[in-house]
Amino acid sequence: MLKSVRKILALALACSALCWAEEQMLNLSLQITKNYMVIGAFGGWTKDFYYRAAPDLYESRYISLHKEKEDDAGRIVWALYSEKNGTLDGVIVDENNDIYSAVGRGEGGIWPPHLKHKLTQHRADKIVVAPLSIFDEVLKELHIIRHVSESDTTDIFIILDPNRIAEPDDNRETFLNKVQTYKPLMQMIKDEGFAYLTIAFSSDFDENKFDYGDVAILIQDIYKTLELEVPPRRERTFIQPLSARDHLIIKDKELLEKINKILKNVLDKDKTTIRPQ
Repeated sequence: MLKSVRKILALALACSALCWAEEQMLNLSLQITKNYMVIGAFGGWTKDFYYRAAPDLYESRYISLHKEKEDDAGRIVWALYSEKNGTLDGVIVDENNDIYSAVGRGEGGIWPPHLKHKLTQHRADKIVVAPLSIFDEVLKELHIIRHVSESDTTDIFIILDPNRIAEPDDNRETFLNKVQTYKPLMQMIKDEGFAYLTIAFSSDFDENKFDYGDVAILIQDIYKTLELEVPPRRERTFIQPLSARDHLIIKDKELLEKINKILKNVLDKDKTTIRPQ
């Protein structure tokens, strides 16, 4: 059964690459793991956006971390937010649409940096310095990629599977509870203009590793948990787009040449925020 699934995945991945030119050259995907998020576009990947769950004065949130290397503990990134009725109302950006942010002071960046002096215009609302939400940081990067690419695509793959966010002893309910914590991000992505969010599992997903029942039903439950509708005409809810992280082996030489040609055409475009393969 698993071999058949992997063959289907390989074919679907290849078809996904071959459809870039006609459907959407951007081919956006957001991969979510329990430690970082990364955006795929133009056949490459952005940097890893590290984060962790942490309570603060407002709520328990996923906050951004600055890391010099993957295995260090990281330091908290702080940003300017407007505050309304004791809650964070929105992250503040400058005239270039960049977030006012900086790494915190002290060990682990636990002390907020001085940021308010950077404001160039007076604001009537209450301004506070708070840990930067990873959701705000990732959404900002998605906005930049769409702007640079001048793309009006409304499609994005959300790669969110047990391989990436579940612990070995998590059961199905625990996994779905973790999935639910990303629901605010899904709404923010929709508000950004992405109408079709396709839930995808990475191509190395092993259904035998997790006792979560039927995979198709699990994916349906992920859609329900995130309050998302299954995109129309989408039969690819089980796969991840072709990416540098999959190292997919394609033995058909003619097919591989076609995919490489598409990738070359895409990668020749402006990719300021993209890490090439």
